[in-house]
Amino acid sequence: MALDVLSPAFVDGGSLPELYYAQDSEFSPPLEWSCDSSKVASYVLVVDEPNEHGMPIVHWVVYNIPRNWRQIPENYLSTLCDARGQPEIGLNDWARVEWVGQTEGRAMLRFRLYAISRKLSFSSMPNAYDVLSAAQRYILDDAKISAYTH
Repeated sequence: MALDVLSPAFVDGGSLPELYYAQDSEFSPPLEWSCDSSKVASYVLVVDEPNEHGMPIVHWVVYNIPRNWRQIPENYLSTLCDARGQPEIGLNDWARVEWVGQTEGRAMLRFRLYAISRKLSFSSMPNAYDVLSAAQRYILDDAKISAYTH
């Protein structure tokens, strides 16, 4: 199985356009991926910022992305997630479901995509830790790209 992720808005290891990390930014960058496995039931996306003080800062958590999706469009709105067949959004470190691109100074954002063999279910709104813990034993493959702010 091969899972690859990219963004038409930035190159891996390059600069993230300011539009996506400006003060109070809720404008998410577009992501695209390819996957050649019929075993995938859904995808999980976690966007975080490594932190020298320990746990990464989580900017966005998207899970139960349908198996037939191959992209998340730019400025993907969490309000769409209420519709049947749409991904679900977990809580980020601001206790919000919206994309938060804001960083303190120069930072690296990691966009980590996981192909998993099932959909996930939670009794309450999960955070990134909850989603990744639930997905852990179902991960078929993963891919990541990163970009720097400022």
